[in-house]
Amino acid sequence: MAEETTPRLGLDRYTSGSDPHPSRQKFNQSRDLMEQLIAVAEQGTLAGRPPAGRGGAFYCATDQANRVYFDTGTEWVEVAPRGGVTPSGVAVAGSSNEGTSNRSARADHTHALPLATLNTPGAMSAADKVKLDDAVSISTPSSLMLRDANGRASVSGPTSSWHIATKGYVDGLRIIAAAHGSFSIMTADWTAITSDFYGYRALRTVTFPSGRFSTATGLIVHGGAYTNSPDRYSPVTVSGLISSQCTFALASTHDAAVSVRWSAFLIGE
Repeated sequence: MAEETTPRLGLDRYTSGSDPHPSRQKFNQSRDLMEQLIAVAEQGTLAGRPPAGRGGAFYCATDQANRVYFDTGTEWVEVAPRGGVTPSGVAVAGSSNEGTSNRSARADHTHALPLATLNTPGAMSAADKVKLDDAVSISTPSSLMLRDANGRASVSGPTSSWHIATKGYVDGLRIIAAAHGSFSIMTADWTAITSDFYGYRALRTVTFPSGRFSTATGLIVHGGAYTNSPDRYSPVTVSGLISSQCTFALASTHDAAVSVRWSAFLIGE
């Protein structure tokens, strides 16, 4: 009787003939080899899975979306684990990262992309997308302003003091009232101070001609000072601006007499 081996497991087998059967030793060797090479496959509920310890066994848990476990001889280990964890999210404007989890995602999984906030990048809401798509360069109520190809944008004419002034509105303005004057600040008018870099400061309040300056809106006031000790011009600060008067402040490194000239213009439609 000729002896040969099977092609896949390498088990001994014998051709037909009148010779005696293989010995017990040969028979047991074949069984031992099958124990080492053949895997056991079973299925059922996860609760019905037998205890680990056999080794080389697979178990399909039919109540766990057919997850497959392998018996290592000491414990059951899931094969190609998938699902069972919450997606970690999306890194907006971040870098890609392979991650370290040994679980794969299901084909129908989703990643939540929160809406952007003031401090956190994220997705744009549908309402914000509509606003962005509706942005125009012409005057359109309740829409975002967009510059045209020449870098210009249009707005409606102003009706309140805090509105944007258009070119047409500005071109239509004119000087309603104007006043000019001068005064001198003498040596005795200077006051020594410690909170100012110059060391001395003088204040003078000027009242504009009555009946001509009825409002502070559109009122422009400026002034300049001249002294010949030393010979120079100095800026004048305007404060306390109201419809009929304002206060001029002048700082100096000296206490010499200074001549101040000022002008006031009331601009309106």
